[in-house]
Amino acid sequence: MHCISDFSGTAACSHVCSRMWKWLQHRHLRYFIAHEYDIHQVFHNLSIQALRTVYLSFKGKTMGDKGAHVCKALARLKEAAHLHTLTLVLLNMSIGDIGAQALAVLNEAPALHTLELALSDNNLGDSGVQALAGLKESPVLHTLTLDLTNNDVGDSGVQA
Repeated sequence: MHCISDFSGTAACSHVCSRMWKWLQHRHLRYFIAHEYDIHQVFHNLSIQALRTVYLSFKGKTMGDKGAHVCKALARLKEAAHLHTLTLVLLNMSIGDIGAQALAVLNEAPALHTLELALSDNNLGDSGVQALAGLKESPVLHTLTLDLTNNDVGDSGVQA
């Protein structure tokens, strides 16, 4: 199964799968987030320590200066002791270098072996890409996929 528990992005529909969610012991999450404030609601309702697989998508949600704020909230996933697979789709959110630097702390996640970051169209510069390059230093990470298309990456960012 690619997706264990799929939420529509509204609180009403999220409760439809509560039996399956309890049966799976809150370990797997796939959630399409409609608004920046929803990320705080997601973390409030989750037991981060129990997560194993997470897919979060902000695709197509331009949030102006809030993109970096979202990344700082997502950086809490480094605390998920059993999280082994993480996919973050953060397209066209203007996260900038500050957001990329916030995501770079995911290299501290103790069990994370597969990480995919889709960061197209986010005003990333060299310092943000260099911070993301530090993810490859994680001792447990086996697979790292970065989509950095349509950003402002120069030579030093490419070399990282």
